Amino acid sequence: MKWHGIAIGALVLITMGLTLNQWRLQQRLEQQLSAGRMSAALTDTADGVSADAKLREAEQRLNEARIRYDLAEQKLASANARLAALTQRSGQLESGRPRLVFTEDTGLRPVEQTQVLEGGVSNVIKRSWGPEQAAGEPDTFQAGDISTAWAPLEQDGGEEWLKLDYEHAVDIAEVRVRETYNPGAISKVTAFLANGTEVVLWEGVEPPSQAPVEMSFQVPSNVNAQSVKVYLDTTRVPGWNEIDAVQLIGRDGSKQWARHVSVSSTYAQARTARGLERF
Repeated sequence: MKWHGIAIGALVLITMGLTLNQWRLQQRLEQQLSAGRMSAALTDTADGVSADAKLREAEQRLNEARIRYDLAEQKLASANARLAALTQRSGQLESGRPRLVFTEDTGLRPVEQTQVLEGGVSNVIKRSWGPEQAAGEPDTFQAGDISTAWAPLEQDGGEEWLKLDYEHAVDIAEVRVRETYNPGAISKVTAFLANGTEVVLWEGVEPPSQAPVEMSFQVPSNVNAQSVKVYLDTTRVPGWNEIDAVQLIGRDGSKQWARHVSVSSTYAQARTARGLERF
């Protein structure tokens, strides 16, 4: 924001300078016009030709000065427009800047205010390592304990899960889970039918892999659903097991990112919160 302040200050000085020059120019014009007319009035009739010539010369200088005055007004208007645009832009940047908000002193990680521009979620409070971090398209592009992915409240705490809702129900062909830290803890993937019945799509042990990785779970049977649930056994892989996004792929080739996510727990909370309400 420093350069915005410098630019605004410079434009203010330019505007003030142009305004002062306008006033000085106007004063000079009035003085020249008055002097020219007075000189013509005091000239003897015998010297009438000389007086007319002087008056015409004064009027010519006056016209030239008026042209310069008009140009100065145009420059002033342009400078004012640039100043207004820059001031408005500066205010937009300031009001749209993400804020860092800390919760009570619990030793947990901070809460960040940001936006999800993709995946149907926008203008929401995205807590670091919160369930909302698993909504929308991936935004964690390297391995590590990074706040833009979901993490459970405790590491190696046993069973955890994410329930993900999508915009449209589809005949599921595949579920892709993007794991960004300590992958390999997924133990089961299920889907929910329209009547609420939970059916197992996959269950087993993940093959070893290095983060970040998109683990693909193929669905051999025909299951039409709008929500899936990913289970983790966090004792399988030491440390926090973090998930950035989950994509639902239909047999028609459609691809969707989760719009809403609820979880068993999250590191973003000050206490254990089972069955977290969706945001």
